[in-house]
Amino acid sequence: MELPPNRHAPTLARRFIAATCDANGIEPERSANAALLVGELTSNVVVHTGTEAIVTLIAEADRLTVEVTDLDPTSNVRLLDLNPTVERGRGLHLVSALALAWGSRKDARSKTVWFEV
Repeated sequence: MELPPNRHAPTLARRFIAATCDANGIEPERSANAALLVGELTSNVVVHTGTEAIVTLIAEADRLTVEVTDLDPTSNVRLLDLNPTVERGRGLHLVSALALAWGSRKDARSKTVWFEV
């Protein structure tokens, strides 16, 4: 699913994941975690790159893999130190805590952050 680089993208991404999981009989807890995390990653795309986001969902028997791709291969993906006085910087910590695995990859034109639940 291609998403515009605006404040609606995280909501659209969460709805896409929830609807796709529901249509494929994915258990509610896994679906809810995937929807939460895709919203975080899509927010990162909007805030930090300003490019469109492409969300991909791969359903396998024992896990879901969600990929969020943006068109800015120059920005880095990293966990920030948690600071209780700052409102931002928690998204990847949520991904790290709730996902079975996660990571990122880049090519000459894009960057993808993925997670498995």
